[in-house]
Amino acid sequence: MSHILTVPAASPVTNRVPSVLEATLTTIALCSPKAGAKSLRCDPAFIALPLLVVIASLIGASRVLKPSKDWRVPAILWGVVIADSGSMKSPAMQLATAPLYKLQARAHAKNKESVEAYELRKAIYETRMKEYIKELAKADGPPPDEPEKPDDPKIIDKIVGDVTIERLPPIIKSNPKGIPIIKDEISGIVGNLNKYSGSKGSDEAVLLEGYNLGTGQVHRKHDPCDIFIPNMAISIGGNTQPKTYRRMMGSSYRESGFMSRFLKAYPPKTMKEFPGEGIPDEIKEALMTLVESLDQLQPMEVEKTNA
Repeated sequence: MSHILTVPAASPVTNRVPSVLEATLTTIALCSPKAGAKSLRCDPAFIALPLLVVIASLIGASRVLKPSKDWRVPAILWGVVIADSGSMKSPAMQLATAPLYKLQARAHAKNKESVEAYELRKAIYETRMKEYIKELAKADGPPPDEPEKPDDPKIIDKIVGDVTIERLPPIIKSNPKGIPIIKDEISGIVGNLNKYSGSKGSDEAVLLEGYNLGTGQVHRKHDPCDIFIPNMAISIGGNTQPKTYRRMMGSSYRESGFMSRFLKAYPPKTMKEFPGEGIPDEIKEALMTLVESLDQLQPMEVEKTNA
């Protein structure tokens, strides 16, 4: 994936990353945590780990490493920062995820327009369908042309927080490059697994498929069309306290390998200091440019993933 580590702008047409650099991922990934840590007076790991999750999610199912013909290593990362309360975990995560939430705000505005346009098309379709049924009932000759039902709006998401595992496949279906689940307190994700599914281990299995860029398939009771996702990418990020982490990651998660998937940061305790002056604007702008560039990467074509 060395060609991804240098990203001024990805072409949405060719999906190729240019080799000429204005800023590298490695440089920005180093500068942002250092500048943020200086501003918040916290360990750089508080920012670095959630930032890596953000970057991984933006690459998602667009690129893989292939150590061999049949072995794929996706750009998917699960990370958790473990530290005591009051150690600046939350402000650090807000800094790391701010660019992603900017993308989400833009997507939300477009989603609203898409839904409004769909509602208009739907109303027109329903009116024409009523007329069609009336004409069909009294037609003596060939039946009239049936109105075309509008497609459901495609809802774009860049990040999710409060979401049930049952909702993930439909979300990823509309966002085939994948989706990150990021919550300030990660027990809100892990603690709710299997809470609503009624089947022990089923939610965990969905997330593990998403970690491995596996296949997602959902059969719904009242819908003949199942959901099929050939390359399901789910990155996870969050914070927690040491005692919460030990309680949350019980023996079943250790035995299944679920816990071992998480990259953990447990920075040493430090003396609290008054916050600094803030991150320089040029670093924030460079990070936003990187995030926007990675966001342009398109998901892999399915037939090429098994080559």
